Amino acid sequence: MERIRSLLFNEKLSLVKSFVSDFTSIPIEKIKDESTLLHDLGITGDDADDFFDLFSEKFNLDINFDLGMYFPSEGDVLIRYTFFLFKNEKFNKKYKPFTILMLVHSIMNRSFNFE
Repeated sequence: MERIRSLLFNEKLSLVKSFVSDFTSIPIEKIKDESTLLHDLGITGDDADDFFDLFSEKFNLDINFDLGMYFPSEGDVLIRYTFFLFKNEKFNKKYKPFTILMLVHSIMNRSFNFE
């Protein structure tokens, strides 16, 4: 049974990496299991919304979590860039990492429940 689950997991992992590669145009071999969508793969703002809309549709999942905990909005990206230009550290909101493995677990569990 464990071998079947492992094979299924690896199949889903390949599907997720392929999906992410297609969305980001990053070569699949550069996408690691622990790659984060925001920091490693550069998915932010409206792109994150689009990503999860497409991902949810492809894998038949409902988005039942707050994207704002994991990704800045378009306005946040602009504000962060502005503060960076002026070396102001006041706007340094931290976002939770959202990894490739979290996407795989979401498919396996049929939910985006991470608690």
